[in-house]
Amino acid sequence: SSVRTVDTLAGTALAVAAATMFGLGTVLQAEVAAAAPAADALRVRLLVRLARSPRWLVGAFVTLVGWGLQVAALLLAPVTVVQPALAFTVVAVLVLAWAMTDERLGLRETTAACAIAAGIGLVAALSPARTAGHAAAGPLAAVIAVLVIAGAAPLVRRRSVWVARLLPMAAGAAFALSAITTKLLTDAGTGAPAVATAWLVATAFASAVGG
Repeated sequence: SSVRTVDTLAGTALAVAAATMFGLGTVLQAEVAAAAPAADALRVRLLVRLARSPRWLVGAFVTLVGWGLQVAALLLAPVTVVQPALAFTVVAVLVLAWAMTDERLGLRETTAACAIAAGIGLVAALSPARTAGHAAAGPLAAVIAVLVIAGAAPLVRRRSVWVARLLPMAAGAAFALSAITTKLLTDAGTGAPAVATAWLVATAFASAVGG
């Protein structure tokens, strides 16, 4: 229907805006994190050091704004549209890194960015209607458990020679977990405040680990 189409388009636009905020937050925080001593990696003192940087705090605030836009997007459009649209974060990071740092944007990167943008439009055009239905509790809990284990792996094996390879996987798992808990949060809404609060706490934890 026309209402569903408008909601999907609005949700897609909000998701792209959220991705832009995530990209800006990533660029701001990455510059600060890159200057931190390697010995501080995966330690509490790294967070303390980063929290003292105004630039890093601005990046954290911008990321929080992006999350708010993601929530708004999920209230309008199906998760099958919102999450792919958040891939625009990659485009935002490329463009913003080129504009704000010494990074170069070549033909390969530009082509990939255009392909992502086109893919987002295609997904939005072919998307199903938004639904608040979920998988059964068992499979949902199993998926969440796997993502928690994957996200926590580098923290448990900090001295492992594999930690450098585990970090990207762990960050991806944490972001995936935050996406799931954000969706569950929006579906819980104001009708179940205790459940919504639980998913909010889970989202904050997953985002902190992923960031």
